[in-house]
Amino acid sequence: MFHTPQAVLRVGKLKSIECLRTAARHNSRTTVVPNADENKTVEILQGQTSPEAVIELAQVKIGSQKIRKDAVIAGDILLGASPSYFRPSCPENYGYWQQKQLVLWTEASTNWLEEHIGSNILQTSLHLDEATPHIHCLWVPINNEGKLSYRSTEFGGTRSGLSKLQDSYAAAVAHLGIERGIKFSPARHQKIRQYYTAVNSQETVLDLNLWLPSPEPEETATNYRSRSIAFLQPGSDALNQMLAERQRTVTQQELEREKAILAQKYREQVEKELVAEKAALIAEEEKVALLSQLAGCCFVLANCLQAELKTNEVIGSEWQFRVQNGCIEIKNQHGFNLQTSRTDFTRSIAKLAKTELQQLADFSNLLQDTVYDRLAKQKNANLEL
Repeated sequence: MFHTPQAVLRVGKLKSIECLRTAARHNSRTTVVPNADENKTVEILQGQTSPEAVIELAQVKIGSQKIRKDAVIAGDILLGASPSYFRPSCPENYGYWQQKQLVLWTEASTNWLEEHIGSNILQTSLHLDEATPHIHCLWVPINNEGKLSYRSTEFGGTRSGLSKLQDSYAAAVAHLGIERGIKFSPARHQKIRQYYTAVNSQETVLDLNLWLPSPEPEETATNYRSRSIAFLQPGSDALNQMLAERQRTVTQQELEREKAILAQKYREQVEKELVAEKAALIAEEEKVALLSQLAGCCFVLANCLQAELKTNEVIGSEWQFRVQNGCIEIKNQHGFNLQTSRTDFTRSIAKLAKTELQQLADFSNLLQDTVYDRLAKQKNANLEL
């Protein structure tokens, strides 16, 4: 079954200069690496070309800062992708890659490293001498204040912070058809050493010459066939059992993957519904607040008209506002018409459409400005809206 290639991001901590030196030697191939093919290359993409230069640059960047005994003085980031990205037609062909795929992925990955680490990079190396191409980046965790502090960088944070890094890197290579691993899946984080073991593992080749019995002198083909079958039967049974177990494992992994995908989709759907419910709640709260404000404003202005300006109505070019016998009437030339008692005013405006509520709010502001302006000038002046 084919799966979309997945992005790989691993973060390693280096807590001493010696650990950094060992990593630099490994990444630069100045020491023997058992899994590496000596006929293939490691390319230094950025930074220092030798382990000692890496150490010197790290010491310069750290400077005279006092280093805690348990401090992380450097990091080792591994970036990769599933074999099916580098060799879509033959993912099982260890050590092979398509050059175009490699170039595009390398560019996207180095751009991502530059964006997230920048001047803290000590060395970025592309490893082409193992089963599947991958990138190592050695760096020093100097924060924005110039202090050595792995924890305060985005690579040394919480589990959710590391998950966001996975999201970020997956987004950087998504245009290449590489996706993020399934969130909340049963898969567990691998250390860099475990990753090496996985990507460099070779399938066992069955050599029948080592399994078949030697023919006896003057033995017929029929007898040799029967004896060979009897000789191989126990091994065949064992292999069949192993294959059956392997199939069960693969099936279980597929089920877990499908469950993880469904869980992720369900979580996303729940999050969307929660966002929608929250938005609806906020909208309802805003509407209630607006209704209360409009009702209060209209009541105050109605009282002001009657008590201070000795009139029951305001008639303008567009709006009419009238207070009579405990009722409030509001009209405009565009068809807005509200007639209700004071006691039912809030319930009545609660039934208005959103556009009508906005019209009423605009009218309320206009009426308020008009009434207060006339009160300030002369109480008996004619009011116009």
